[in-house]
Amino acid sequence: MNLKKLFTTAIAAVTLLWAAHAGATCSNYTAYSDGQVLTASSLNALQTSYTNCVNAILDGDTFTGDMNWHSGTDIKMYSDTGFTLKFQVDGADGNIETMGNIVAMTAQMDGLPAGETSNCGITYASDTLTITAEDGTALSATNPCCVGVPGATAGQTGTVCFTAAVSSTFSTASDTDGNTFGVTATVSWAQDIGFYLYACRGSASNYWAFSRDPTKYETGDAAGDMCQEGDEDCDTYTDLFIMTSGLTLASEVDMPCTRVGAFRGQWDTTDDHWDATALGDSDGIGRDRVATTCATEWIYPAGQNGNQAGDLYNVADGATALDVADQSAVYKIDCDTGMVDFTFRFKDIDAAGADGTAIYVYLPIPVVDTAAGNLIVWYGTGLINGKDANSTGQVVLAASDGAAYASMRMNDDIEQVDDNFVSISATQYVIGSLHYDGF
Repeated sequence: MNLKKLFTTAIAAVTLLWAAHAGATCSNYTAYSDGQVLTASSLNALQTSYTNCVNAILDGDTFTGDMNWHSGTDIKMYSDTGFTLKFQVDGADGNIETMGNIVAMTAQMDGLPAGETSNCGITYASDTLTITAEDGTALSATNPCCVGVPGATAGQTGTVCFTAAVSSTFSTASDTDGNTFGVTATVSWAQDIGFYLYACRGSASNYWAFSRDPTKYETGDAAGDMCQEGDEDCDTYTDLFIMTSGLTLASEVDMPCTRVGAFRGQWDTTDDHWDATALGDSDGIGRDRVATTCATEWIYPAGQNGNQAGDLYNVADGATALDVADQSAVYKIDCDTGMVDFTFRFKDIDAAGADGTAIYVYLPIPVVDTAAGNLIVWYGTGLINGKDANSTGQVVLAASDGAAYASMRMNDDIEQVDDNFVSISATQYVIGSLHYDGF
């Protein structure tokens, strides 16, 4: 449903009804007969009568019959003596435009369901992410973007419309630099990360925001869960960045939000900043764009979140270091439940550690709650802590509430898997997945 189209239809219907129910016309003031002497007084009275009648019609009376404008003539209405245009019917293309704010009009119409949008889009150019109309044009009173947002009262929904420019800058010296959103600041995250766009009902005015967390329905439980343009306080993956400035964040706690869009970004250690990725098929406003982003399998880069430099694991190596030549990891996020599916592969183990120290796999999203059945299946020959991998080949990634990492343990006796768990062979590898609550 497009509220602009609905508004245009409503105005057209009112115009037709107005013409169909018109009333007053001018009637003859007096009748003259042949031979009658015309006096100045009678002619002046006649002229005054007709002048008053015409003026009365032009000053708010009604019309009967068709009113025809030819050659593309426009109908224009002003709030003053011809300077402030408020309403116009374009005679060339038939468009009806209102120069005033149509928010009051849309409030009288059927509201948008929560999460639904009308005439909303995004652009990214010159390091600036901008909320626009659906065709990429600038927002205005005559070209608003409207969103169904949960109301301040539980169980209610209202339509909020944005009629002014909304944008935030990326890259160095920008609105967003210095906000890590939970990544390791000293290591570039040179793979796309999903960010989710929210429309929020503010304490004084409404605003747009974004977060790595796709499950938000409120701004945050505390002011520290949010930041705004110019801040550097969004330092966890669940924080919400509000695309404006000058807010008292303590007044914005627990304000209702709805997820309506998505885009992607990458972390660059140069001056600690984010670069938004050029918009693609998975980016934009609307349920289908969000669904596409939520179905993305993201690549997890090495050296992040506690993993040692260049690797997807961490181990306290001594004289002999564990060396995995071929390693990769990916993850997916269920945007509705907040569950994370993490899959990794370690292959071509060039050297097994000989220190008996634990191997930790630091996760792309920390564990919120312990999940059952998180099995990693071991493939290949050789030994896992002295046990035949072919017969006792399953290990468990064990993690506790709030943990940023998981440790490898044997599933039969919870024996820890150490860094000397395999003999050296280019054919041996471990591959598996972890399903856990991340949001």
